[in-house]
Amino acid sequence: MNERIRELLVEAREQTKEGKWSAPTSVWAEKFAELLVRECEKAIRTEIAVTDISGEVEKAWEMGMECGVYTIKKHFGVEE
Repeated sequence: MNERIRELLVEAREQTKEGKWSAPTSVWAEKFAELLVRECEKAIRTEIAVTDISGEVEKAWEMGMECGVYTIKKHFGVEE
């Protein structure tokens, strides 16, 4: 598990006011899952932002990446 996942675990615990490290409740687990999906979205959008989108192939790639973000968020039920 990388450090960012650990940070998301702590953030989920703090956002749900579950201060102790016991077995996660459904609220805590849902918050962690939401944060993880949003982190994936952020990583993809960062990649789009730093890529030179000048040609037709790059524009198609960008559309594919955006479609991927939409599909992942829809699959996990994460709203905008």
